[in-house]
Amino acid sequence: MIHVVSEKIAALAAAYNAVWNEPDAGLRRKAIEDLWTEAAIHCTDTREEKGHDAIEARIVEAFDKFVDKGSYTFEPLNNVSHHHGVIRLGWVMVPSGGGKTLGAGTVFILLSEDGRIARDYQFTDEV
Repeated sequence: MIHVVSEKIAALAAAYNAVWNEPDAGLRRKAIEDLWTEAAIHCTDTREEKGHDAIEARIVEAFDKFVDKGSYTFEPLNNVSHHHGVIRLGWVMVPSGGGKTLGAGTVFILLSEDGRIARDYQFTDEV
């Protein structure tokens, strides 16, 4: 069975991926406020960030390390799925000019009642 994702979920997944590549601090902050609730939690295997300021700091750290100084980009995989208020999506990190995948991961997003991200679990996958 092929799972069809609504335009709203596809747009949220695209915006989620885009925020990790956004160079403009003001646009990045606006996207964070639009995507995550004020009390949202972003988790990796080694950290937990709560609220817009902490999530923004986490994204800026990744942007500075990988996108800005590292010349990589985070690209979405075409595997977004959704049911019961949870979104699953995949991503890869590749050189900006193209080339071999250097990083990959899976994200599980739990949506709040208003459709924004309440919890965001990021897993690093084998490349």
